[in-house]
Order: sequence, then structure tokens, then C-alpha cells
Amino acid sequence: MAEDPVPGGWDDPRLVPTHPLLRLPLALMAVACIGLGPVAPGAAAQAQPTTPEPTSPEAPASAPAPSSPGSSGRGPDDLPKGQCIDDAAVARAGTYAAARPGSVSFAVFEHGTLRSIGGGVPYRSASIVKAMVLVADLRRHARSGRPLSKADRARLASMIRVSNNSAASKSFSIVGRGAVLEVARKVGMRGYSVGTYWSSSQVTAADQARFFGRLHSVLPKQYRAFGRRLLRTVVRSQTWGGARVARQAGYTTLFKSGWLPRTDGWVVHQGLRLERGGCSVGIAVLTGKQRTMSAGVESIRGVVQRLL
Repeated sequence: MAEDPVPGGWDDPRLVPTHPLLRLPLALMAVACIGLGPVAPGAAAQAQPTTPEPTSPEAPASAPAPSSPGSSGRGPDDLPKGQCIDDAAVARAGTYAAARPGSVSFAVFEHGTLRSIGGGVPYRSASIVKAMVLVADLRRHARSGRPLSKADRARLASMIRVSNNSAASKSFSIVGRGAVLEVARKVGMRGYSVGTYWSSSQVTAADQARFFGRLHSVLPKQYRAFGRRLLRTVVRSQTWGGARVARQAGYTTLFKSGWLPRTDGWVVHQGLRLERGGCSVGIAVLTGKQRTMSAGVESIRGVVQRLL
């Protein structure tokens, strides 16, 4: 069965958490998808120790080797600064995540240091990976010296701001699998993989937190403002979960979400970059086996609220 069984795909902006369909148990929906093996729910939350990232982040197994020595070195996003999210907040969020239904994993990346609960657990990506496709496309344009056309800008805006699947498919076919894997390598991902289609990506909370935490470094300078603007202006109907919490707390919030029904429940994800004053934080919350989409959205909201 096709992965996107409704017009516009399951990431269609019309399917927001308040839609009656999203409140139904998945068992009542005629959807056939591939299952996912998440973390066992209710397990005691054990935060991974605070660990500085290596100066040259380890390349993921699926990514190509660096083109030159030191090309994955630290950038401005890794410069040592004060901790904005303390360990007590991570512990509170971990306790909350362990009590939520289904599986909930999250990671926090601050200035080269990663902390996580279930950060290495793999999930099907859904549309959270579109942010990586955006960066890959902007880097391609920067290398070629060819400016973004009006059509390019419209396609990328549609992919990010309204999560249009057709625009994502076209963008992925243009940049290719290798360009997305290069982005994964540049930000130091460890467990990312992708097949022949963007939605076949496998992601972890730790890797997505690294990506959003190092977003400034990996965006090409000439298109940094454009890329940031798209991730900052996702349509209101998709500004839910942690994005809404962060904005209410006064953070400049760049983010991308993803959601997809599967045979064993919904996967609902959100990756965020939060900036305020001297703080610059990458956060990713991934959920699986959710009975409804709204349950996943609430888990993301609750984790981010406790972190902040």
C-alpha cells in the first residue's frame, strides 16, 4: 500500500492534532504500514552521561568518509558556553517520558555536549528528515554558484512550511541520497541511514539533536537566512508540541515535525533549534507506538516543557 494513503500525504497540513481522525485509535483506521521496534514503555529513565562531542565527530556507518581531514571539525555551534538546560531539567523530562504511553526518546545538544534519554533508539523518520533535505539542497546551490530560482524557493518553502510530500520527493530526487548523507556526516550523526526515498530514513533523537544544534554551522552562509526563515515560519496548524512551548517561553524557534500512522501506532517527532540570549540548543523528541497522533504531540509538549 502506498505510504501516503490520503491526499497530500499523512503530513498534509490539513491533518492537525485537532482533526477528529487523529483522535481515533489506530485500530479503527484502515492503514497498512511497516512496524517499528521502539523502546519498551514504562522503563526507568536513565539519562546518558553528559558527554562532549569529539572534535572531529565520528562519521555514521551509512555516510561517506570525509573528503578531507578535519572537515567535520567543530564549528561556532560547538563553542563552549554556559549550560542553558540543566541536568535536573533533563532528569525531570526523563521521568515524564518514561511514564508516557508508547515509546518516547529525546536528546539535548548544547555547544558540543549531548545528553539524552533513549537517544540512540532508531525510529522511522517521517517528515522530520525534510530539514536535512533542505540543508542538502542549499549546500548544493552554494557549491554550484547557481542562485536559487523562484521555483526553487517555492519548492523548498512548500516542503518545510507546509510539509508537502511532493515537494520533498522532488527535492530528494534533485539532491540525491549522497547529499543527505553528507549532511549527516557534517553534523556528526552516528545512526542515520536512508534508502532510495526520503521517508525511508532511520533517525535517532541524538542525531536529530546534533543536526538542529549544529544547524548554523552546516547551513551555507549565503543561504543561511533563507533556510532559517523557512524553519522559523512553519504554518500555524503545524506549530504544536515543543515549538509552541518554546515560543511561549520567548525562544526564537526553528523546527520541523513529522508524523505517520503505522500498524503498531503513530510515530510523531519534532526537532528544534532554540535561541535566546546566549543560549543555542538543539532538541529532538521522537515518539512511537502512539495510540493517536495527539498522544504523541502531548508527549513532545510535555518533554520540552520540562526541559525549559
